[in-house]
Amino acid sequence: MRFLLLDRVNRLERAKLIEASRSVSLTEDYFTEHFPGNPIVPASLLFESFAQAATCLLETSCSFRKKAVPGFVHSAKFHRLVIPGHDLSIQMTVESSTEDATMVSGIARQRDQRCATIKLGMITAPFDDFVPRPFRSFYLAIYDIWLRGANLEGFDSDPLEALRNDGE
Repeated sequence: MRFLLLDRVNRLERAKLIEASRSVSLTEDYFTEHFPGNPIVPASLLFESFAQAATCLLETSCSFRKKAVPGFVHSAKFHRLVIPGHDLSIQMTVESSTEDATMVSGIARQRDQRCATIKLGMITAPFDDFVPRPFRSFYLAIYDIWLRGANLEGFDSDPLEALRNDGE
């Protein structure tokens, strides 16, 4: 899917941390215009990578009782360009959390060099309000890909079990 900006989760520590990665390939269609002859990942797509990692961390941590969406950007800094040909690693860490919001901080690296940092407020709301039952299998398919082979810590059971058993 075009706007899934993570390939896999490498490590997921319940309610604390996610480490994810993405292969940045020159075949991505936005590189033809951003910028010809000097392709770089648009900052908005880098931001979306952070948001998707935070969403994965928060939704799996609460067994999909809540849907997590970006609420606000507290701070964002872009330190170096993200270019095609090298994997991008994203790490997000929970800084604080309440019943309906979580502050996360993140860092993106390419070739072990810091490319961007962010502090992001994520809002949570009932999962059922965002993902109707007919679309749960699609949602599960995305998470199955992301979490395949991930090092999962702090989970008593498979974090996707709630989605797999939904509606049974």
